[in-house]
Amino acid sequence: MTVFDIETGPQSDAQLELVKPVFRAPSNYKDQAKIDIYILDAEAEWKKRAALSALTGRVLAIGTKEGAYIQIIEGAEPDMLAKFWQEFQEAEEMAGFCVKSFDLPFMVQRSFINQVKVPVTLFDGRYWSRDVVDLQEVWLCYGRERDGASLDAVCRACGIGGKTGSGADFARLYDTDREAALMYLRDDLNLTQKLAERLL
Repeated sequence: MTVFDIETGPQSDAQLELVKPVFRAPSNYKDQAKIDIYILDAEAEWKKRAALSALTGRVLAIGTKEGAYIQIIEGAEPDMLAKFWQEFQEAEEMAGFCVKSFDLPFMVQRSFINQVKVPVTLFDGRYWSRDVVDLQEVWLCYGRERDGASLDAVCRACGIGGKTGSGADFARLYDTDREAALMYLRDDLNLTQKLAERLL
């Protein structure tokens, strides 16, 4: 089994301007100063969450791990995506945490944007391939309620360690200390593999 994880970051300011929505204060706001503050706060919050949407974010790095071998895929986003999809087609089974609700949709949508072909084997009709295992779904016994079931919380509860940082900091860290950022990704892959061994 191969485990995988992606790290994302926001698009450039110029690219964000192309997709930025129009922010408006509620209609009961009458004071222009308060309206301006509301709009500035709304835009700042939107930019803060830019890395979480394929419309405003991009893939910075993709990590895979099979046994003791870890591979970190970096470079131009289209090349990273194409390389990952190639690996997906060659792997017997791939697992990750929250991959069906975040990692895979993000990569598929970024592939659409970058004109990268997505493997038809990724889907089984309208569902994800049976070769994809989402460890969060397994932990939740395929229920819908997440109840704080993050990778960090589940791994700590299982006594197999915890995360060494936050994905929210990855883009900043990647820009300022690339090796530390990639170590964080490697740590996440090791943690994900340990959880896979516990749950599957």
